[in-house]
Amino acid sequence: MIYRTCLFTGVIGGVAASAFFATRAELTIPLWIATAALTICVSLLLAIATKVLLGYETFSFLHYQIAAIATVAIVVPIRGALDLLALALAITQSVGRIGCAGAGCCRGRRWRYGIFPVQILESALLAVIAIITATLIGRTGAAFAFYASAYAAVRFGLEMLRGDSRRHLFSLSEAQWICLGFALWQHNWILAAAMVACGAAIVIRGRAEAAR
Repeated sequence: MIYRTCLFTGVIGGVAASAFFATRAELTIPLWIATAALTICVSLLLAIATKVLLGYETFSFLHYQIAAIATVAIVVPIRGALDLLALALAITQSVGRIGCAGAGCCRGRRWRYGIFPVQILESALLAVIAIITATLIGRTGAAFAFYASAYAAVRFGLEMLRGDSRRHLFSLSEAQWICLGFALWQHNWILAAAMVACGAAIVIRGRAEAAR
């Protein structure tokens, strides 16, 4: 219950807050609301489709982000729309992660004080990202570029603190591979190089521990 409450609050709050910056992004408020509604519908359809085909839901919020970004990039021919979407996504996730903490999902690793509150840490970092993203709206494309790179860096790092079960390939989680893809897509070569170096260290460490 707390997860859904936080998620719905985050979605509504994200869309509403972004609407405040609509004119700065060269969109009308009705156009932005219609754009946000479209991304929500696409995400819901994907969730329903995967559940019908597979019998269970396999999508995470990161997957829904990709779907939302692709939808806006293809359907709305205004670059400022992605800037507004970036702010909405940051706010939605910041509030949504509080719901994750309450529900006990997306949990962190064990440490000496119990379970590391990785959801709360991610929520706080996303709140900071949202504030900075908001200040960049009006400089076409800058807000989205910042959000994509900043969130990719945060999520890549926090994945190493996660203790729940996730899909991995070569010791890197699915989310980390997606974050690397975001960095490459944004042509953020420094961030991408840092992720590759970090990933290589993780792989080497994993093989060393397996060889013991």
